[in-house]
Amino acid sequence: MTSSHEQTTVSIIRDEELLFSDGFAYIPNLTLTIEHEALQSPVPMNVTVDGDVFTFPDESLFNDRFITWRGMGQKMFLEERSLQSSLQFSICLFFPHAPILPGTTITVLNDVLFLIVPTQISIHRFYIYLPKSVTMKDPILKCFEGNDEMCFHHEVHSIQSHGNPIKASIAQNLLATTVLLVTFEGMLTHINMPTDKTKEVEETTLKGSGMIRRLLKRASTGYSRDKDSHHALDISVLQANEQRESPLFFAIYRDLCVRVWNGEHRSLLKTIEFDKMISKINADDLNNVTVKATIAHNGEVMLMVTINTKNNTLFLLLKENGTQYEKIAYFSAPHFVSKCSLIDSDLKHLGDGYWKVMGLWNDSSSRSSYRLLHITIEEINHEREQRRNDLIHPWRAVMTASSSSIISPSETTLEEIHSILFNRDQHSLEVLTRAIQIVCRGQHNDSTTLTTWVELEKFVENYSMTSEFDEKFCNDGSLKKEDGFLMLLRKIYTKCTELERSMNSPIKIFQMSSSSCHFWGVLRHGSVTIVEETAKVLLKNLALNDFKAWSRSMDDLVKYTEMALACSSQEEDIDDEYLSPPFPRLTSLEIERLLSGAQTILQHIQKMTAKMFDVPRLPLTISHFSA
Repeated sequence: MTSSHEQTTVSIIRDEELLFSDGFAYIPNLTLTIEHEALQSPVPMNVTVDGDVFTFPDESLFNDRFITWRGMGQKMFLEERSLQSSLQFSICLFFPHAPILPGTTITVLNDVLFLIVPTQISIHRFYIYLPKSVTMKDPILKCFEGNDEMCFHHEVHSIQSHGNPIKASIAQNLLATTVLLVTFEGMLTHINMPTDKTKEVEETTLKGSGMIRRLLKRASTGYSRDKDSHHALDISVLQANEQRESPLFFAIYRDLCVRVWNGEHRSLLKTIEFDKMISKINADDLNNVTVKATIAHNGEVMLMVTINTKNNTLFLLLKENGTQYEKIAYFSAPHFVSKCSLIDSDLKHLGDGYWKVMGLWNDSSSRSSYRLLHITIEEINHEREQRRNDLIHPWRAVMTASSSSIISPSETTLEEIHSILFNRDQHSLEVLTRAIQIVCRGQHNDSTTLTTWVELEKFVENYSMTSEFDEKFCNDGSLKKEDGFLMLLRKIYTKCTELERSMNSPIKIFQMSSSSCHFWGVLRHGSVTIVEETAKVLLKNLALNDFKAWSRSMDDLVKYTEMALACSSQEEDIDDEYLSPPFPRLTSLEIERLLSGAQTILQHIQKMTAKMFDVPRLPLTISHFSA
């Protein structure tokens, strides 16, 4: 028996993405080439860019620090920062023989930091013995310079199995590094790298679910190809903990099954045939399937299966219940991302039976390059009556951040473009430096040592006095110097815009948690964003007794309501800077109820707030569009 997904709606309340443009060092403090003898050559193929944010454990002496990493091609960029100081250090590890696979892992165990970097032909393990004293104020990553206080150790294993790896999932403990690779051909390769150098590395290809199971599967589903039942598409891992002595690997297959593997013993523990929990999907319509495993606060395992079809994105949540996995929710993405490709999704336990699902879609049609949404799912509470529809809250859209307002350089004067170009709020120092390096890349102009805004401005002025400038921008004297200088600044600005557009390209959703807070955002190629949720802003404004700020937030709610009303009268979806993505259409009855209810709520809140804070009531009304 199949199950249809729940219809989801979109909330009219929007959240906002806050941009931190200083989130990527174009020129790292240190670049290190990692050489090793490769046993095989990589096959040319596209490998997905990967990245994440690692936070140190609360009990660590370095719990104020975090490391942002990005694996781009053959380069691994790592940046160490602190929440309590201006500490900042960046390195680039260059792997000349093969591209880096998605799946890099950073772990801290017993004051040892492990950095595991998988490439297409090898597994690299770096480990650093952390100081046991808080006196060290230098960056931990500085050990790659050969710091006397700390030094890094490097070990490598060359992959020997056949196949072309496309992703890795890694578990780390003090005894070994356990890696599960999924290949382009759909095979799973298990690698066990002991930390004891006297022990040998074990490499094994995991077999499928067996011929009998494959034959039964072929007879009972619409997937008639034998290869579907042993063609792995994605993998996820849960580290060993107090409840589990061994790590668990969850592999999802083309036949819509999740198989759970014991990472230590390489044994198949369970097969979850989730195709029986969802509506029937034609095999030809299936683009991709992914799986993500996480742990609830009570230690139970939760799985999120994401099913990408030609026409939609479907989400299935499964929760561990004894020896079985039960369906918690099955729902779809909003209609306006149905034609977009899913880049990443993530899952967070909010506590008390609530879960947050976050989705990141690529969308070349919008002003920013992606759509970002999240939704809250509530588990069934058997103590009170609940309909399954009531457990799935509306999707919340996030207004994505752009790094700067884009102007038309051809319409600016020399003074205007100069003021904009060297405005620290317009571009980051790294972007402007790189743009100048590209535009002014003459052989006699060394721009690699520029480190300040003043130096950049001075360099551009000096460049305008060179023969190269006259040749490129003044046509060897046929144009005035002033006109040529204007062309130069406009070209640098255009290059800044191009670089920032590539910087805005998203990589992954990330989460940062500590004992006191939790937040999430998007890791981009050249920046980092944090999502600020509207509900939290309202509560913060109330807590600070800032009624005016809270009132402005309520005005925003009114504005979004008005936009939803405008959307409901259109035959086609509206897509502008405020309606990206567009709001759902509303019937006239829904509009009337919405406006009436919103007005009543606003008046009630005003009375309560005025009494609570002893402040005068401010005029808040939505009557100007109630007609």
